[in-house]
Amino acid sequence: MRIIIFVWIAFVVGSCQPIFKQPPKPQNLLDENILVEIIIETLLLQEKVFSLNNQYSEHTNTIYKTLEKEIFAKYQTDSITYYQSYDYYSKDIEHFEKIYNRVCDSLIIRRERIFSTNK
Repeated sequence: MRIIIFVWIAFVVGSCQPIFKQPPKPQNLLDENILVEIIIETLLLQEKVFSLNNQYSEHTNTIYKTLEKEIFAKYQTDSITYYQSYDYYSKDIEHFEKIYNRVCDSLIIRRERIFSTNK
């Protein structure tokens, strides 16, 4: 009976481990500031390219991937490093929320600049 209780307790304690463990730090982890800039630029790129959907629908994805590579080249990185860094930072929800708040704040400031210069 004690063995059953011990096994049950070990099972319960073992199952209480966090579902998402922080992955190991990537060897080429992007600086958080660079990650923010790349996220901003890729979001703006998505908006530009996918707004062309009606005119160039069959080429939209190709256009996006080509321009996305230019963004990565601008920051001297590649898609693998970007996605590994993105994944690494996204595992810490609170920290990642701060990153995305910076992205949103930057986009809001850019939008305000555009509207203020168009008046």
